[in-house]
Amino acid sequence: DEKNNIETSEKMQQAGIRIVYSQPGLKVHAKIALVIRNLPDSAADTAYLSTGHFNAKTARSYSDMGLFTGRSGIINELKLFFSLLEGENKTTDFKTLLVSPFNMVEE
Repeated sequence: DEKNNIETSEKMQQAGIRIVYSQPGLKVHAKIALVIRNLPDSAADTAYLSTGHFNAKTARSYSDMGLFTGRSGIINELKLFFSLLEGENKTTDFKTLLVSPFNMVEE
């Protein structure tokens, strides 16, 4: 439901949430949130990774997995991942995350 997604993302942006979509030619099919808190302790940063669509209709057919974490290795790689999507960096050498097409298949 793209119309609903667009409306929801606009509401989120109005609330101060920064939305990162993708680069042209790179399809992102993930539900990821990275909460970076402006506190002296970077251990307060939190990430959410999910396979889910957050759709009430499909939830009746199958379940998705979600993970909340404060693990620094995941947090740091998500920061790299988001900067990759924004075109700020070209790093595709992920050690903790599996990011297709960069490290899902051995060459």
